[in-house]
Amino acid sequence: QAETETSTTTYDKSFIASIVNDVTSTDPEKEYHGLISLKKLINEQIPIPIQTIIDSGAIPSLIRLTKAPSELKARIEATWCLAMLCSVGTQEEIQAIVDYGVLSGFDCALKSQNDELEEQSLYGIAGIALEGGIALRDMILHYPEVPIVEVVVEILNQTKNEKVKING
Repeated sequence: QAETETSTTTYDKSFIASIVNDVTSTDPEKEYHGLISLKKLINEQIPIPIQTIIDSGAIPSLIRLTKAPSELKARIEATWCLAMLCSVGTQEEIQAIVDYGVLSGFDCALKSQNDELEEQSLYGIAGIALEGGIALRDMILHYPEVPIVEVVVEILNQTKNEKVKING
């Protein structure tokens, strides 16, 4: 059976597919509705169906949205979703998300000068470093395309947001 049970709700793969269809839409309202639905799914589903979300094709759209400067609300929700997935996934799931390019999305969000985006990006990067295994931790420390550690240190030195300082 394709259903997964939680203490409060049951979601099947077709429901997840409909959420992903919204997230990958070119209609901003539908896209945002999909992000809110995905966030609710991630919040309520235990265990989170991360592999199903990965297999559904949502990750590239989420990463694209983390970089969309004109869509602040969508950026925040997409960054939150990715941060959560990177913080609770298995090493293999986190590796798959990293392979899609999540670090470039987190880097873009880190440079946004928006406290919420910075906080969620730091949470996601910490999740990758802590839960993704030694190879991913080392990759973050030596990420060639983006000096993530330098960006994080700069943000921590400049921010007045205590949540960002705590998560960083």
